[in-house]
Amino acid sequence: MPQTPRAWIEINKDHLKNNIKAIQTLLPPETQYALVIKANAYGHGTELISQYCEQEQLVDLFCVAYLTEALTLRAHGITKPILVMTYCDEDIHKAIMQAIDISIATFDGLLLVHTIAQQLNKKVHIHIKIDTGLSRFGFIPHQIEQLITIIKNTSHLTICGIYSHFAQSNNTDQSYSDQQRFLFKHIIAQFFSAGIRPQYIHQQNSAGIMTQKDGLYNMVRVGALAYGLWSSPFQKELFEQESSKSIHQVLSFKSSIIDIKIIPQYTAIGYDCSFITQRKTITAKIPVGYADGYFRYLGLKTNQAYVFIKNKYAPIIGYIAMNVITIDITDIQEVVIGDEVTLIGDIPHITANELAHTIGSGNPREITTLLNPTIKRVMI
Repeated sequence: MPQTPRAWIEINKDHLKNNIKAIQTLLPPETQYALVIKANAYGHGTELISQYCEQEQLVDLFCVAYLTEALTLRAHGITKPILVMTYCDEDIHKAIMQAIDISIATFDGLLLVHTIAQQLNKKVHIHIKIDTGLSRFGFIPHQIEQLITIIKNTSHLTICGIYSHFAQSNNTDQSYSDQQRFLFKHIIAQFFSAGIRPQYIHQQNSAGIMTQKDGLYNMVRVGALAYGLWSSPFQKELFEQESSKSIHQVLSFKSSIIDIKIIPQYTAIGYDCSFITQRKTITAKIPVGYADGYFRYLGLKTNQAYVFIKNKYAPIIGYIAMNVITIDITDIQEVVIGDEVTLIGDIPHITANELAHTIGSGNPREITTLLNPTIKRVMI
């Protein structure tokens, strides 16, 4: 008989589809929808997510961080436009030959890509990145006039997009985001005045769709929200005010019980004796640990977390080990070896958002992106 895998990640395709459609109801009908699938699709599985979304015609474009990610998508049959937003960590020739859009954030990068396109006698699609206040990548306002002049003298570049990125669009105070929006609007006007009108203009991210609605252009880049992850309680509140539809977490992280053991009262459990039993305690072991991306401190009193088993919550006790989690099942009846356990799911107390707050981060992406990419992802 085949063995049950020690751990697996379930991707709920209905939740993914419903999330994307719920977000689209808040956008003007012709708005292009770019799904961000960098970092292994925020831990959900790049191949699984991209192939499903392309098959179901859910999105118009995919965004990745690195060229290697884009090349992997092409290798797995993805034909939709792909934008590399951060860095070409592979030969740019490959991007041009496979019709992958490249983000340009410096003059040197612009000229390099143009030179390679000339050598290949190809036109390359680029998106111009504008730094409106994140101070990470992009052309700053006083460079725009020179940038436009150079662009007008390049024959092998197609300006497919112009974009920027908000620094704090999830905050209740939107004054800084307002400044970014106004600056981007002014810069777009400069391009338009020069006769440069790209196919895509985009600044809104998952939070910005709600908090900066006045700045919607013809494309949005959605990552976390499509996967059912909230950037902030403020964003969640706004969404629920505006939409009649619900957003649900897409990912569930599961495993099963491999050992059950009775531990006497006043006995230390785990590294550094981090948990002391106060009663005779029935413990169970789960073959998952911090090597799988499950945060090491989630069993401590200051970061108390739970798993879901037999429709009940079992507390994690002691430090998470590299490959093992110990839970207290004393108050849960009839647990046996092989029983399924949910560590992260669309269940109260163990959502990615709630676990992120438990570890003091508040960023659910830190919960999902750290999940080991070798763990099998399955679409359900």
